[in-house]
Amino acid sequence: MELSICANYLQKTGLSDKSAYNMFKLCKEAGFTVMDYSPGGETWEKQVDSLNRASEAFELPIEQSHAPYNRYKKLPIEEYKAQLDIAFEAAIRMHNKQIVIHGDDYRVPKDGAYDAADAMNQMYELWAPYVERASSKGLAVAIETVFEDDRSKNAPPNRFTSRLDELKGLIERFDNPLVTCCWDTGHARLAFTREGMPDAMRALAPHITCTHVHDNYYNKDLHLLPFYGDINWKEQMATLKEIGYKGNLTFEFVYGNLPDEMVAEFLATAVHTGRILKKMFEEA
Repeated sequence: MELSICANYLQKTGLSDKSAYNMFKLCKEAGFTVMDYSPGGETWEKQVDSLNRASEAFELPIEQSHAPYNRYKKLPIEEYKAQLDIAFEAAIRMHNKQIVIHGDDYRVPKDGAYDAADAMNQMYELWAPYVERASSKGLAVAIETVFEDDRSKNAPPNRFTSRLDELKGLIERFDNPLVTCCWDTGHARLAFTREGMPDAMRALAPHITCTHVHDNYYNKDLHLLPFYGDINWKEQMATLKEIGYKGNLTFEFVYGNLPDEMVAEFLATAVHTGRILKKMFEEA
């Protein structure tokens, strides 16, 4: 089990030098052994070249990335697919083990109700060409655990794959060992409740190949360091071991704007936290 981080987060900090070389240098010095990065935009090819050079220089493989999702941007479908084309090609060029996707881009019709069967068909048709392309290169496509935006009592369903049967069903519909699950701890906390997380993990056990690790509380998606929220981390790590998890622990932080002077300290704290989680896993 390696310690990894979604290093795109460093682009949101006050780092004076946000080059791939400096990001990888800081992560290496902190103690990370694997990287997660998602290039994009018009300069994506240059980014991939820089990332690969930094990866080689610091012996930090880029094993995971994240495809764009369109639930909130609501781009025209062709524009969205163009972004997906870039994301998958970048993942292939970086020799990723998996690319993480969301299975939730289904839109509830304005004049209709949520239809899980229709959502299943739409999401399968959207992702099937990308799964085929990724599989031909040995790249796993990991569908991430997500949660309903409106989690108030009696709120109607709206976000496909927020429910366990939908997520598991979409994965299994592909009938492809390279279509897997990314267990996002913070999202799972919101989707399945704190108490329900272990059983949900067990249900997804054959499919979980990677993680997004973060914490939360007050029913909000906060992307905090573990132990800063209310997830039971000892239970999480014991359950990961129980199901035979073989992948990495990949931190996914989103919010905050660290000043330059705090970045190295924050990364070191994250690695220390990760080592404590690994010890819990080993001793379970």
